[in-house]
Amino acid sequence: MAEKELVLTTLSSILHVRPEAIDTSKGLPEIGLNSLHVAQFIIAMKKNHYVISLGDIITERLTINDIVSLLERNAMKDNPYPKGNVTSETENTFKQFSRIFAESNNFIVVSLNDCPDRDHGKQLTLTAFTETHPWISPLYNHDEITKLLNNCWTSGILEKNISVAAVDKTTQKMVACCINANFATFQQDLGLTEEQSFSDGFLLLQDLIEMKGKLEPATLGRYGGNWMYQYSFAVDPNLSVGEKLEVSKVLLEGIPVLAKEKGFVGVAAKNANPITCLLDEEDPNVECVDSIQVNQYTRPDGTQPFKHLPDIERVTSTVYKF
Repeated sequence: MAEKELVLTTLSSILHVRPEAIDTSKGLPEIGLNSLHVAQFIIAMKKNHYVISLGDIITERLTINDIVSLLERNAMKDNPYPKGNVTSETENTFKQFSRIFAESNNFIVVSLNDCPDRDHGKQLTLTAFTETHPWISPLYNHDEITKLLNNCWTSGILEKNISVAAVDKTTQKMVACCINANFATFQQDLGLTEEQSFSDGFLLLQDLIEMKGKLEPATLGRYGGNWMYQYSFAVDPNLSVGEKLEVSKVLLEGIPVLAKEKGFVGVAAKNANPITCLLDEEDPNVECVDSIQVNQYTRPDGTQPFKHLPDIERVTSTVYKF
């Protein structure tokens, strides 16, 4: 199939419109694609053996015609900000932050504790599951999940200084935060008892995090050392689709840099976001421990609460090895 026909056929299927109705002079977000749609598009291209980079779609703001041209060459240009790279100009501009772990065109990744508006991250965290993962939220007891997320801000875990925030370069305001913990001790650090962690309200959460035991500390022990656990990842819902993609990418680039500096041997993560799962696949240092297709998830009682969801919705457990 010719590249243009492949692109238009794929977009037509995603948007449920006729191929000829798609304006190829516009970018993917401009024609109505959201984050999930972009993930579906990239997966479709990869399945057809085309090299395509999420980073370039974000930073270059490519039109559909541009994407077709790049597919014809079967290669994308290098990201202007390689993983973990921060320009000296940026470091000089944002001296109020003790360390900048990564940057993109519009955002930088810094220590959460360095942010003057750090408390804004609490609101982002408390709304993260209800706003960004609505297909999980119905199974949670709202009071319990709120208590757990509040514990992130009251238990002292943030004072361990291994959590990060994405900051807008222009406004210098926080737009996202990622709360991290030592994987082996995160329950203790959050002030949770074993009973609280495995109560009915957290059963699904715990199951998805540990992927039926495959990300337990004993499993990671085969690699040795301490592992950072990417626990809660929250993004400002007011950002555009393109901005959310860019924030996801730069946060995931900055977290391993911080983890390595803090003496961790890697990062263990639960991803409930198809975009971040795609970014994992692009990184040779990432090992997918396990992956659950959400519409195949079966409760202990045998029911499948997410059976109606499309195949693209997955939850993965990954480890990033330095």
